[in-house]
Amino acid sequence: MSNLLLDTNGICLVTDESYMTDINFFNKIDLAVEAGIDVIQVRSKAATPLQFYELAHKIRILFPSIKLIVNNNIEVALAVNAEAIQLGESSMSPEAVRFKIENRLYIGKSVHSINSAINAEKSGVDYLIVGTIFPSNSHPGYEPSGVDLIKKITSKVSIPVLGIGGITNRNCDSVINQGAFGVAIISEIMQSQDVYQAAKTLIDKVQYCKLQNK
Repeated sequence: MSNLLLDTNGICLVTDESYMTDINFFNKIDLAVEAGIDVIQVRSKAATPLQFYELAHKIRILFPSIKLIVNNNIEVALAVNAEAIQLGESSMSPEAVRFKIENRLYIGKSVHSINSAINAEKSGVDYLIVGTIFPSNSHPGYEPSGVDLIKKITSKVSIPVLGIGGITNRNCDSVINQGAFGVAIISEIMQSQDVYQAAKTLIDKVQYCKLQNK
């Protein structure tokens, strides 16, 4: 198993541009990290390259203890000393990215099908983010795949899998029970009135399910 995720809580907090105008944006991340969140994926499709770099750099500086994943931008990932880069299904191939980064970053891949997951593992990626599992505000119009996709993929690949899309503290157990290493979260933490408690509850539930499934 990739040591990017091996010693983490199995919860990846994903940033989203819809929350970036929130004056409490960084305070919420701080509360989540205080609760135990130890992986953050920086993602913003609306940001300019400079804005994206500044966002990733600020998160890196403010939260040096977390493992930082940068979405789909090799230059920014290297510039802010991130641990990993997250590729989409239409991104540059993992083989080309690996050559370009000279093994300085872990590589994650977002997939939505069994074949994509199998091909991604063959290409040498370190972990997968699979979705959209449940209906999600960040991906309106996407037909949710349900937890069966997690089960099918984890039965075919040996690298860690995170589920994403509409995951809450009420359904995260169903994702872990199908073989996922963990979950990637946006709204359940960032929209919560009590960010600390929301993050803590998710961590506790995921850890409990993982222990039960050993």
